[in-house]
Amino acid sequence: MTPFQTFLISPVLALLISLSPSKAFSDDLSLAEMRKQFYLGVKNQDLTESFLKRISAIEKPTAIELAYKAAAQALMGKHVWNPVKKLDWLDLGSETMKKAVSMDPENVEIRFLRFTWQHHLPGFLNRSTDLEADRKVILAGLKSGKEAQDPQLKKNVITFLLESGRCSPSEETILRQIK
Repeated sequence: MTPFQTFLISPVLALLISLSPSKAFSDDLSLAEMRKQFYLGVKNQDLTESFLKRISAIEKPTAIELAYKAAAQALMGKHVWNPVKKLDWLDLGSETMKKAVSMDPENVEIRFLRFTWQHHLPGFLNRSTDLEADRKVILAGLKSGKEAQDPQLKKNVITFLLESGRCSPSEETILRQIK
């Protein structure tokens, strides 16, 4: 190889290495960015697909990364028109979420992600089986102050739970006191 060829190839190799999937997608995907990308994708299929691609590129995901991947997979079910594909995406998201929950069963945000999507599922699908367990973990986490480091998340979780109509009157009282 001539020095000129080496000169041309070296920068190209450096660029390709720097753009490998694990670097291009996961290193810059903070928790705040995951939240933002997920919520933007709620109303936009292209953004959901883009976010799912980014989060799926993470080679060894943490529990919270896996939970956002699961939520994005379930969200794809909202965006596709084919009923069979809707259920396929939901099933895939459910399986991924089970892994995330098993990795960090007391994580309020993980449980909240699953709670929100199961809350919005039509009852006839019979796929909202974790609502009660998730609500209990979320309430326990909020009471213990686990989410105090992120006041916006805490506020969003409490607001959603209060508006969901899925809490008992005593749980609603507790949530209002935490607020």
